[in-house]
Amino acid sequence: MDEIKISIILPSYNSEKYIEKAINSFLGQNYDNKELIIVDGKSTDSTPAIIEKYVAAYPNISWIKEKDINVTDAINIGLKYCTGDFFAFLAADVFYYTNDIFSTINRDHKVISFDGIYFDNYYYFASTNKIVLRKAQNVEFTKNNLLKYGPMAAFDSVFISKEIFKKHQYKPEHNLASDWEFFIRISQENPLFLYVEKVCTIDVQDGDNLSRKHDLEQKRQVKVVSALYNDENVVPYFESGLTSNQSTISKVWRSSKRLVKQLIK
Repeated sequence: MDEIKISIILPSYNSEKYIEKAINSFLGQNYDNKELIIVDGKSTDSTPAIIEKYVAAYPNISWIKEKDINVTDAINIGLKYCTGDFFAFLAADVFYYTNDIFSTINRDHKVISFDGIYFDNYYYFASTNKIVLRKAQNVEFTKNNLLKYGPMAAFDSVFISKEIFKKHQYKPEHNLASDWEFFIRISQENPLFLYVEKVCTIDVQDGDNLSRKHDLEQKRQVKVVSALYNDENVVPYFESGLTSNQSTISKVWRSSKRLVKQLIK
């Protein structure tokens, strides 16, 4: 098969509200060589019944029932079961925006053998009925740029090669800043990352998002991570008067707003 294999890990806990839409956005990718690893060992709502329905119907969807200590630990559990060439993560309240994300990755990888690829994303704020676009950082993937700008892209809009994950995993002790810490750590090995100016995901923010619920703890973890790696006294994004989102988010046109609202209904 002339396609790289793409593995998606979906950590879940009591995700009945959105998980079916997340799974369907994976299935809707016009791409054959893919797998979805759902990690959920603790849900007490209707989520297990939803997962079971899809696992029974689709051989490329697996359900891992190991209990995790947090979402970052769930991701590490999922990594053990991935068989793809590139891995990514999809929260249960995040959906792929178009059906050609995986085929775009495959197409571009034929041109240049990158280690990672990342995209733009939408945020939908349910309480205020607003949508914003996060433009990923189109700068070199280096430690100092990551310190200066924060994570290059939304967590679910980054795809990374299995070669990197053979050597590295996420750290559960930094579960609210694990993507940023991971990116900084691997950047020191000089990987090749490609930015594609294309919307990859829609991230629904309706009060259950971990970062929004635990804002103070996330800020503490971000400062801990910065202290671990900032040996060149770079002014980190959280001390520069900007957040990693404020420096990259812009308004979305009305037509895009209507499209996204239709997708999350």
